[in-house]
Amino acid sequence: DTIVQHITVEGFTSDEKKKGKSKKNSKNREDAIIGKILQELIIKDDINKHQITLADWEKYRYDSDWTFVMRKKVNYTVGEEEKDKFIYCKMKIFKDGKFDIEFYDDSEKTEIDENQLLSEFDVIEYIYNKYDDKDIYKQQRCKRQKFERVEGLIYKSIENINVILKTKEFVMPNYDKLKSILEKINPKEMLDIEQIINCIEQFVSNNDNKKKREAENKRRDEFLEKLRTFNRYETRGKVKETLKFKSNAGKVLNTYLYEKENILINVPLKGVEGQSKYFDAVVDIKYVEHEDRISYFVGLKEMSDLQFGLNNAVPVREIRGEEKIEFEEIAKLLQVEFVKYKQYTVIPFPFKYIREALKSYI
Repeated sequence: DTIVQHITVEGFTSDEKKKGKSKKNSKNREDAIIGKILQELIIKDDINKHQITLADWEKYRYDSDWTFVMRKKVNYTVGEEEKDKFIYCKMKIFKDGKFDIEFYDDSEKTEIDENQLLSEFDVIEYIYNKYDDKDIYKQQRCKRQKFERVEGLIYKSIENINVILKTKEFVMPNYDKLKSILEKINPKEMLDIEQIINCIEQFVSNNDNKKKREAENKRRDEFLEKLRTFNRYETRGKVKETLKFKSNAGKVLNTYLYEKENILINVPLKGVEGQSKYFDAVVDIKYVEHEDRISYFVGLKEMSDLQFGLNNAVPVREIRGEEKIEFEEIAKLLQVEFVKYKQYTVIPFPFKYIREALKSYI
């Protein structure tokens, strides 16, 4: 009954100063690593005790028990012949967060008589085979061994199994709009400083908040003072540094200049407006309802998590149901941060428990 976790931790504070990183960043990094280690240990202990403690299961207020199923392909040898089999793991979670785990080895199954009732695992195997069909792989234009289509099964009733499927589709930021706006804010483009000064001199804040109104007028005066020291033509990059556009007052002046003279100093890509225009597809959990399925994708938890080295699109998954798709109930289990540090998980978190249980079983 003992679960052992071997961990190697490298690169703590001793190397941080060499890299020019602050103590705060170092501490955050240490906290992240140590937090992840503790989470992994808690999950293993939960499996041993058959009780979810890493999340408060009862807060989901489910009106019935839920069952999660995942399988893993295993290679084994009979005599000198190599064969493949599937080990299925079924996790039934009760309303109080306690759970049962059961395994099934499809190499040990016996022939089913016509009059014999199907077991729960017979139904599970049938559903896997139904959605894991070779013809589907051909349609997806991918090799079977490289693309496991079915990621897991979820159900309250065996009569209505919901299947989570991988697709070969992705969602991405709106690159066309991004390209267009980035071309408008080329930092090397020369701007007419006299035109900018004439425009900004006309600006008077009408903000209802007195402090904000004073801050905007003060930033206007500071901006004008700097601009008057420039040459007639300067680069957008230099003007941007002077505007300090990340401040609220700077953003107001930036918008005013664009509306009056069609001169854009910069675009707040990480703000609410930037998210809706350019990055909506890669932030938060979103879904689209179709007649026979739901497509969903899980992006960044918050826009502020976006790093501008974003080089991976967000994969699309599907949920199909034998009768009804329980997406709103399932979506609650995506909104946890312990599977992927400080980010939502792409499939319901009980599958993390199943993966760990399969590792100890096989």
